[in-house]
Amino acid sequence: LVIASCLILGVDFSNAQVMFQKIYAQHLGVSGSSIRQTSDKGYLNLINEDFYMGKTDSNGVMIHTTQYPISSAKALSMVIIPTADGGSLLGGTYVVKIALNESVQWAKQFKNGSTIVQIMDTRQTSDGGYIMCCASDSGICLIRINSIGSLRWAKKYSPSGTKDWPQSIALTADGYVVSGTIQYGAGATD
Repeated sequence: LVIASCLILGVDFSNAQVMFQKIYAQHLGVSGSSIRQTSDKGYLNLINEDFYMGKTDSNGVMIHTTQYPISSAKALSMVIIPTADGGSLLGGTYVVKIALNESVQWAKQFKNGSTIVQIMDTRQTSDGGYIMCCASDSGICLIRINSIGSLRWAKKYSPSGTKDWPQSIALTADGYVVSGTIQYGAGATD
């Protein structure tokens, strides 16, 4: 029997000493998938695969948790970011905008053709919208939405011509940069 838990580890910038170490949700199938600091110096932590969000103080002490009901048997969640309006945006097989009072403002799902994309990372843009790097069965997909989740554009990229898997996106002065993995060959034995 394997028990998985969500770990939050705070490390001091100047001397790499552990400031705090917290373990939450000790039961089957639990993991932390994304963490971001909030304007009050606390943290938003996306826990598990079912849009379960934890809010901690600056010392990693859990203040409260919320699970957002997403209508899917497997609503995989990967990333959380605080938003300029004090809320947050959760991404995975869905994109969920959470208000400051932690209610769901909207939830959307995006596809690349007939395939639902997996949002791997997202950033808020200067106009209040969002840019998301997504994985799909045909490569990397960048999706740009406005502040209410409406699609502005989507573009597919497949640099290797095989299975490309994005991990992170960053804003630059004139666009975006994506980091990820490309896979070559037919499998482990070729």
